[in-house]
Amino acid sequence: MKILLTGSTGYIGRRLAAKLLEDPYVQLRLFVRNKKKVQFTPSDNLEIFEGNAMDEGSLYEALSG
Repeated sequence: MKILLTGSTGYIGRRLAAKLLEDPYVQLRLFVRNKKKVQFTPSDNLEIFEGNAMDEGSLYEALSG
């Protein structure tokens, strides 16, 4: 299952991302404004995408695939 998670650098988002990553069937994409704030390391089931939800272009790219 592919999931795009916004707000993953916040209090709830960090915990939700960690829980989702426990499931080996989840392909998780984190949509963040600043990659430096991410506390996870990219892996086979985790992709980090930097952008802004208010920017239609970056949001479209984050949702593609």
